Amino acid sequence: MDPVKVGILGLGTVGGGTVNVLQRNAEEIARPDAVLDLHYPALAYPSKVTSFNLDKEPRVEGRLEAIKGQYLILDNGVINIRKYGGYLVSLECGE
Repeated sequence: MDPVKVGILGLGTVGGGTVNVLQRNAEEIARPDAVLDLHYPALAYPSKVTSFNLDKEPRVEGRLEAIKGQYLILDNGVINIRKYGGYLVSLECGE
């Protein structure tokens, strides 16, 4: 039987809690003969972490590679999004 597939973006409070609930209740959520298969999608993780500072450089451009907890991991650096909780952020998506 095919597994039930779930993608999780980030393992902060919500993502981590979701994983815990899914694992704890896997038998009730999935069909009796199914396997719960959790994935943490990430295109890549940086070999060296470079943090962006929005106070010094308010514009950041890059490709979103992964979300891990409170961190947005881009192809050219990392943003600790919790640090900028009071900021107005605008996102643009393109190909």
